[in-house]
Amino acid sequence: MELIQEKQGGVLVLEPVGRLDAGSSQDFQQQVVRLVETGERRVVVDLRKTDEMSAAGLRVLLMLSKKLESMGGGLVLCSMSDQARKAFDVAGFIHMVSIAIEPSRSEAVARLSADEAVAKVSDLAADLLAKKDVSPTGEE
Repeated sequence: MELIQEKQGGVLVLEPVGRLDAGSSQDFQQQVVRLVETGERRVVVDLRKTDEMSAAGLRVLLMLSKKLESMGGGLVLCSMSDQARKAFDVAGFIHMVSIAIEPSRSEAVARLSADEAVAKVSDLAADLLAKKDVSPTGEE
């Protein structure tokens, strides 16, 4: 399996090419864990060139989703091939987990970008609410 990587804004797009199965999932997992450890927090996995997906591949995506979520990031899947969608459906994976799925790469990137903007506004609001006496001029 080949893994194509591309940055779109602040979002890392990963595109596994070929089979994401028992034989390749460990390598895929090592690569994505390394990327998260270097600071990636918003990841799109584009599955349009994934020919086959097994339970091992699904497990890696679930692990990645949980890891990113625990670090304040997120995972969005997109452009599922028929084979990938079939694997998700057979496993009941789509209904068991809260991984976002978008029809296209642009929609997946936009979703993570919007999530980041909401998080920044929430953090700013929390900071403002934590301050006690803030005058209209910005002086405390």
